[in-house]
Amino acid sequence: MENQTAEFGLAESITDGIIDQFNEVGILSLADSDAANSILNGKVIKVTEGPYTYSKQESVSEYRYKIDVKVAWYDVSQDKNLLEGTYSGFGAYG
Repeated sequence: MENQTAEFGLAESITDGIIDQFNEVGILSLADSDAANSILNGKVIKVTEGPYTYSKQESVSEYRYKIDVKVAWYDVSQDKNLLEGTYSGFGAYG
């Protein structure tokens, strides 16, 4: 996972989450790219953040963030992309 944003550690956190899911579900096994049948590449391209909810005093009580990630899943044996696109995830904190 690459990170094209200024958010430190974001790509590593996403990579760790993906690896955890692959290991938990067990449908596909992980391998080095030299031995893999397919390769999943990702790039964090944008992170936005802003006010989401306000209190009665009009101060921000919750913030919303959005992460955009470009993903490509490549089949090595067929020499073609199985999946390619940009996906977004949202969250709130505060």
